[in-house]
Amino acid sequence: MRITTMFCCYLLALAFLSPTIGLGADLKVKVSPARSNSGHLFYSLYGAEGDYNEEKNPVREESVWEASTDSTEWRISGLEPGEYSLTIFHDENDDGKHNKGWFGRPKEMFAISNITETLWNRPRWETIKFVLEEGQQEVEVDMLLKWQ
Repeated sequence: MRITTMFCCYLLALAFLSPTIGLGADLKVKVSPARSNSGHLFYSLYGAEGDYNEEKNPVREESVWEASTDSTEWRISGLEPGEYSLTIFHDENDDGKHNKGWFGRPKEMFAISNITETLWNRPRWETIKFVLEEGQQEVEVDMLLKWQ
């Protein structure tokens, strides 16, 4: 009887803990240098096309570090494998917003996964998404200069 009780407790604990025991996925992000050391870098990680298009419900979103004229790296841990996109902006004036000017053109530097050149339009999900698999994966993003 005691062995049966212990076995049932083991199965119950395993059932509750199994989602957190899995390997999951870690994303290592490398960002090219910012234009200045002023302000902070903010990122948003999206896990669905609709959320990216509406700029709502990111999987993760936060200010991660002070801006640097050196390349910067950080890790986002505990993600589910799947499709993601990553957007980053350099909040040079520390107002917590990605400032934009005429016709919505960015005034501050930004980076988007899989984009390495200046854009005239918002990129489509199919262009910027990447597949994150079990384990660890590295993504490099280049900070794009603001329009003058």
